[in-house]
Formats: sequence, structure tokens, C-alpha cells
Amino acid sequence: MNQTKYTFLLPAYKPDFFEEALRSIKEQTFSDFKVLVSDDCSPHDLKSIFDKVCGDDERFAYRRNEENMGGKSLVFPVNTGEGVVLI
Repeated sequence: MNQTKYTFLLPAYKPDFFEEALRSIKEQTFSDFKVLVSDDCSPHDLKSIFDKVCGDDERFAYRRNEENMGGKSLVFPVNTGEGVVLI
């Protein structure tokens, strides 16, 4: 099994800087990573921003909580590789 070198965890609630953060990560020259976005039941349409920026990139995954968990929303199965980074 081929492991990804780094996994980045990105909790999300407000749209402020969300698109900018996704684009910044996506445009890195280093590409051996995965990004797991966890929408903490935001009242904003973060999924459409995610789809617009990352919809075609398999390194990015999106999950939405059914209820707000107060920032404790990072529940993903993680293939950690060499490291996990909370953004």
C-alpha cells in the first residue's frame, strides 16, 4: 500500500479565508499529501467553495458534521504516512 507522506487536517466553519486556504494548499509544489476538510455544521455553503477549488483533486476530501461539535470535528480515518498536520 502506498502511503501519503503527509495528511493535513483542516477544520472549517466560517467561509472567511476558506477558499484562499484551499487554493494555497493546492498550489504547493510539494504534492505528496492529503487534505481532510471537516465542516463543523457551518451555516455557510462551504461545500460549494470546496467543490469549486478542489472538486477534481483526489488529494482533498470533505466531510460535514450533522451537528456542530465545537471544533472537535476531526473524525476521519487517517492514513498518516510520516505526519499529520492540523491547519
